[in-house]
Amino acid sequence: MKNICIFISTLLSGGAEKQAVLLAKVLSRENKVWVVVYYPNLAEQKFLDVIGSEKINIIYLNGNQLIRIFKLFRFLRNESIDIIFSFLLNENIIGGIIGKMVGVKFRIGGVRVAFNPKMKVFYQKLSQNYINNFTIYNNYRGVKELAKIGFNQDKSIVIPNCLELNVKPILRKKKRSC
Repeated sequence: MKNICIFISTLLSGGAEKQAVLLAKVLSRENKVWVVVYYPNLAEQKFLDVIGSEKINIIYLNGNQLIRIFKLFRFLRNESIDIIFSFLLNENIIGGIIGKMVGVKFRIGGVRVAFNPKMKVFYQKLSQNYINNFTIYNNYRGVKELAKIGFNQDKSIVIPNCLELNVKPILRKKKRSC
């Protein structure tokens, strides 16, 4: 059994948030999993319901930026986290650096799109090539395009976006035809 941290900015509707919660759900079946939320006031009930029903640990990092970073440092160290997953750039950098400092064996970041502004690409490259052990992409195009500018392909893994099959269908009002 591994101690796993899934580090996410918010629990608001979005692809990264959905993937974080689904990953926590799957991994919690055989591991001790914590979802760590950087901005605690930004959480939707649908995600909290899944986390609660699966009995996944959740931690909210309160306080200013420095206090949140210190709390994450202390949490990762005290719980002897083996793996930290993050999905977005800020968490890739923060979680990766702090994870490296406290000895988290596997630091796994995420890239959500194939194209970004230059400064963001610089930090993503720094995160993937030097801070984290692996980066999970949600599309093959991202790996291909970023490899052209020096991203380490050996550290790239693709897990395409997924759909949950057990959700209620969206019912729309019928439109009148002309």
